[in-house]
Amino acid sequence: MVKDTILIKRVTEYAPIPLNENACALLLQYVKLIENYRDVGRLTSIRRTTDLIDFLITESLQLAKFLPSAGNFTLADLGAGSGAVGISLGIAIPNLTVSLFERSVRKIGFLRLAVTALTLKNVKIEERDVRSIKKGEYSFDFIASRAFAPFTEYLEVALKLVKPSGCILGFTPRGGLDDASIEKFSENKMEVDLLKYHLPNDKRGGVYSIRFKGAVDICRQ
Repeated sequence: MVKDTILIKRVTEYAPIPLNENACALLLQYVKLIENYRDVGRLTSIRRTTDLIDFLITESLQLAKFLPSAGNFTLADLGAGSGAVGISLGIAIPNLTVSLFERSVRKIGFLRLAVTALTLKNVKIEERDVRSIKKGEYSFDFIASRAFAPFTEYLEVALKLVKPSGCILGFTPRGGLDDASIEKFSENKMEVDLLKYHLPNDKRGGVYSIRFKGAVDICRQ
């Protein structure tokens, strides 16, 4: 069994923003909840605790590269699943109000349990299929997802939820963002920022931010 101190060090060493003691404790507690309810809630196939830390928590936190360090902002996590993106960011950035969108009854049950157990007052749960949402029903500063849908479908849904001044966040290459996609955004008056990251065992990846050209850049950077 890996010691808690080692797990916390693993997160803080690769997280893109500083994490205080309380945030570290909550993230570790969240991982333990996933381990306890992993099979019942069908949350993830990942078995090793260190892999849960790396691939669910630390990787999700890479999106914080684009989030403001001050001010009050809103973020929607689409197809939240176990809540890895929304809950991790909600813990790390308390001034961020997070809405977790999920349609699976099993996963909704876990999300409610986790939000209550972690006492996350800045995290809300929306039990619905985001594909059925109409433009104008919601308005968020940031939209994020780990693996909600293929990139084009994700973008289509996200554009219905993001503010004109907001940003759509995701991971690449998992999100399918390539040179052709970036060129298409340029034609549609949208700008794309790409940032790389490293995780333990030399795992590498990238995160992206998409926003409308001319919009005020509210991203951290």
